[in-house]
Amino acid sequence: MQVVLGTTSPDRVAGAALGSDIPLTRPEWYELFRAAGHLLP
Repeated sequence: MQVVLGTTSPDRVAGAALGSDIPLTRPEWYELFRAAGHLLP
């Protein structure tokens, strides 16, 4: 997975990078994926 940010502000980029420190279980990740409107195969 790769993040695409719509900003060049260093503060916003740094804040977005902090999201990679949040541990997610596989079921949590898939639930977020589904909540975004994506279908699982």
